Amino acid sequence: MKKLYDKSKKGTIILSRHRSGGTQLKLIISNVLRANDMGELDFDLETTDLKKDFYSKLSEDSYSVTLVNNPIVISWINNNKDVFEYLEKNFHIVGLKRKDNVKCLLSLGLWERLIASGLFESYDLWTKENMEQFHKSVTENLLPPKEVGIGYRSIVESNHHSHHNHLHQIVKIYLDELSVLETLCSRFEVDMIHYEDYEFNKKFLVDYFPNICDAKKTIEDTYLGKIPYVSSDYLVYYEDSVRKILKSWGVTSD
Repeated sequence: MKKLYDKSKKGTIILSRHRSGGTQLKLIISNVLRANDMGELDFDLETTDLKKDFYSKLSEDSYSVTLVNNPIVISWINNNKDVFEYLEKNFHIVGLKRKDNVKCLLSLGLWERLIASGLFESYDLWTKENMEQFHKSVTENLLPPKEVGIGYRSIVESNHHSHHNHLHQIVKIYLDELSVLETLCSRFEVDMIHYEDYEFNKKFLVDYFPNICDAKKTIEDTYLGKIPYVSSDYLVYYEDSVRKILKSWGVTSD
């Protein structure tokens, strides 16, 4: 069976990308094991010594769980043999992917629109009536291609391109980043988990924590943060040109 942790090592590192369920998986592992939640490992790109920055963020004395989902960090690890060997020796590495590339690309823009609406402030606001009103407001004011993001402020997102130019470049970057992530996971020979396996199935990960009596309840508690959008087809929230561009790249067949 696949493993999510190895107590003989310093901790678990989840290799993933933004909008792929990594925050919940990190929370599940750290909460069930009562381990240190180290959050997401990002770089201070103003520094010139990335190795110093990297190692300082992994210097925990007790078991820790770290999410590495920033593509810049992923590429940097993949290109540094000594860093790769250090992680391979000292950490249990888990790979996490989202099968649905459309949701991976479109969920950020929709989430940011939810934040702007004020509904993200509390789970209590996610009533059926409020979510239906949010659905109506977004479908009446669809998200343009420029609001498709990849989870961090890339160079292309900082430039003033046309909406279509922006999205073509975003999809290209996204697909390139997936390839690097898959290469790194293959090099580590990791156990690969798919977000869809546990996205709505609260029982899926329970067996990964044998002999931990409160694992089931701890895992179930992490599902409070699932946003109950009216439609599971995120394309309905975007302008039609988004569908056409994603189809032209082979990301969707619709």
